[in-house]
Order: sequence, then structure tokens, then C-alpha cells
Amino acid sequence: MSAFLAIDSSTAHLCLSLVFDGKNHDVKQLDFCEEVGRDHAKRMIPEIDLLISSAGLEKRDLTAIAVGVGPGSYTGVRVAVATGKGLARALSIPLYSSPTLEALAVTAKTQNPNVIATMDARREHVYAASYHVGNDQARLTSEIEKISNTELEHRIEAQNLYLVQDAIPNASYIAKQAKLAFEAKQAPTVAHAIYL
Repeated sequence: MSAFLAIDSSTAHLCLSLVFDGKNHDVKQLDFCEEVGRDHAKRMIPEIDLLISSAGLEKRDLTAIAVGVGPGSYTGVRVAVATGKGLARALSIPLYSSPTLEALAVTAKTQNPNVIATMDARREHVYAASYHVGNDQARLTSEIEKISNTELEHRIEAQNLYLVQDAIPNASYIAKQAKLAFEAKQAPTVAHAIYL
């Protein structure tokens, strides 16, 4: 049996996903995503406990943890990374990570596979990265960076990109990426928060 917990709190939302094997070896998924403002630290562990118990599991049943490492809210990213590292260390299980912008890119509802995922960085700037999206995967095609809204508009037009903005990170994508990496026997990633 395997179970992969994903955590992302880079936005005002607390997004959790648990991808696990069911009784018939089918893959099951439980998700929690709610706007919590600045209460990520207060809500995270109770919601993780509830998600795991709702699946009929215990923390010791987890195979690996995965975290969204931003960019985004400085405090939110720090809370997710610290919680993921703490749980992984306490349970002696691997920790994987994915950029939050990648978990946003896969939410695109378009036929255009070339997307640019963005998050508000304030003062007329956004955090942005371009991806090629297909088959439930997102492949990075640019740097993850902070750019002006003017530069964003220029890139969209020049490169015919589909804009993903004001989206909620897909935590199940982060969990499934960890599952794929674990099953492929890839070494766990070092979960470094992306601060721009």
C-alpha cells in the first residue's frame, strides 16, 4: 500500500491532497482546499490529520510527502516547506517538491499547450513561468521569475501563450508527481522554498 500527501499554502488557499491505494489496489484521492487567509499554520496540521483519518489511514501509513515550494506568500511557502520537512523527518519518509506555478499550469482549460502560469506579486508585478502542458504533465519552458504586468502582456502576445491566473494550485498534481518519482526510484528532491 502507498499513500502520498501533498501540501501547498503558497496562496491564500490551504490545498492538501492524499493519493493512496484503495482496497482493490485502485488509486484513490482525497482533497482539501479552502481559502484560509493567513491561518495556514493554525489550520494545516488539523486538516492534514482529518484528511488522513478520512481515508482510514494514519500518518505512519504515508509513503512520501510532497510540497509546493512557491513562489508565493513568503509565510505560506515557509509553513508548507517546514511542515513537509518536519513530517518527512518524523516519519522517516522521502520528501518531494514541485513549484506552485507548475501546479497552477496544469489547471489550464485550453487547447493551447503553451501556457504561462502567474501569481500576483503586487506592485504591478507577477510571479510567472511558461510551461508546455499535455497528458496531465507540465514541462517548464522558461525561468520562474518575477516580471512586470507589461512584460507579461508582451510575452503572451509574442509567444502565443495561454494565461493561467487567479487559479488555485492543484495539490493532487503535486501528490501524483511525488508518486511517479517514488515509483521510478528517483531520489527525493531538496525542498527549497522559491522566494523571488
